[in-house]
Amino acid sequence: FKGELEIPFQTRLLLELSKRRDCRVWRVNVGTVRRAEGGFFHAGPPKGAADIAGIIGPEGWSLQVECKAEGRKRTPEQIAWAEMVQALGAVYLLADARDGVGHWIRVLDRILAERRAAAIRAALVGAGLAR
Repeated sequence: FKGELEIPFQTRLLLELSKRRDCRVWRVNVGTVRRAEGGFFHAGPPKGAADIAGIIGPEGWSLQVECKAEGRKRTPEQIAWAEMVQALGAVYLLADARDGVGHWIRVLDRILAERRAAAIRAALVGAGLAR
């Protein structure tokens, strides 16, 4: 939807991802509460964590999805998070609402197909069945 806000887009993407048999996803919630004794308590993940997290099966890959509304950019903390989780092997999507939910489902399908094909090739080479 053109000009879609981040939260509605995120909700629609989360719903579509949750319909998949090969992954389990959840919204990464954050919050701040004022403590009675003063100061604040920050609940949730580290600063910069993606909006949606999940597990892709059967491989057990981490899925991290940062959602952005039109014209919004990632913070330095969000960029650092993306770099860290990708370096550790996670599947990371920077999902722009302008492209629509269907686009990001197709992107994920393409990434998973490429990763799964690479894993099969590596297993065949490791078994001496391919070069």
